[in-house]
Amino acid sequence: MRDTRCAGRGLGPNDVTELAYARRLLGCLDSSVLLLADASYDAFDLLQAVADTQTRFVLRSTRKRMPTVRRALSDGS
Repeated sequence: MRDTRCAGRGLGPNDVTELAYARRLLGCLDSSVLLLADASYDAFDLLQAVADTQTRFVLRSTRKRMPTVRRALSDGS
């Protein structure tokens, strides 16, 4: 049976920001999740909180963000 405890946590009235709804979902994340996020979720504190859950994530960002390279991959990228 599918776990539905997190269903609906990211939904609600328009007077709450998308980032606030995203933070409500942090308790649903773990190392089995791959999170795909749009550029509007490019907030350091939110991404740090996601990383702290051991969740892998891919974020579409803007040209302004210049991420730090932590390590090169085996293919050289």
